[in-house]
Amino acid sequence: MTADVHPPSSASLRVVRRLDRIALAAVFVLIAFGSAGPARGHESDPIVLRELTRQLSASRPPSALLLRRAELRRIDHDWDGAAEDLDRAEALDPEARGLELCRGALALDRGDAAAAERSLTRELERDPRNGEASWLRARARLALGRRSDAARDMDAALARLHRVTPEHWLARAALAESLESEGPAAALALIERGLDALGPAFALESRAVGIEAGLGRTDDALARLDRMAAASARRASLLAWRGDLLAAAGRRMEACVSWSNALQELDARAAAAVLPPADAALRQRVHAALVRASGVPEPDRGGGR
Repeated sequence: MTADVHPPSSASLRVVRRLDRIALAAVFVLIAFGSAGPARGHESDPIVLRELTRQLSASRPPSALLLRRAELRRIDHDWDGAAEDLDRAEALDPEARGLELCRGALALDRGDAAAAERSLTRELERDPRNGEASWLRARARLALGRRSDAARDMDAALARLHRVTPEHWLARAALAESLESEGPAAALALIERGLDALGPAFALESRAVGIEAGLGRTDDALARLDRMAAASARRASLLAWRGDLLAAAGRRMEACVSWSNALQELDARAAAAVLPPADAALRQRVHAALVRASGVPEPDRGGGR
């Protein structure tokens, strides 16, 4: 006597397709938000990994669940396990959405930029608007020395990523600085675009100050530092930086005023609590800069009484 074999109901198929969509969305989140790259200090959640493994014990699991577990294994540096899951996903569905994206991310982690670029190109042929794939291919092309191609991929990614962070804009600006066809002025324009898109971001503003100073636009850099200091808890460090820029521009008296203001901020904090090591080091550096600028020799602190 044989058991009846029933085709899956339409409701069952809908559930499987929904699981595919949910798991695939999770793959894109993993790749986009902190796991797309070599050893970045992230670890997967072992509970999530165990639950995925339980779900994958089904006779025919959704391919996207395999993709998600592959990503979690990749983050844990279980690269052979990740490759095995990707092969299983491909056997279930050779056209699975996100398959080549996951293969590209894995190849990048393994240091095989050429294989990564091939996989990510295939992904983009299937889904040209995939920002995550564009960003990872840019990284692969950078590793291959194809900087102009990488810049085009980064531009496409910035328009299409699910979430753009200051680090994306900083990476694109750094690439612009290295390209003869773009240079520091283009890098500064990219930073400004990032600020327009994301709003105030300390990392972007700081890089803009550095670029402006490098271009000889000292007053622009100083004005930006003033705006940052007005809204930042890092006022002392920004005042010290202001002094450094003024000193580099030969404006010694103005530099001394900024350094003195920084020292006052640090002294006020020291009177209320013990300064953290970074602030204590900053205080020592600013004090030394003031002494040098004044031409007064520092007292000899090495000898005993």
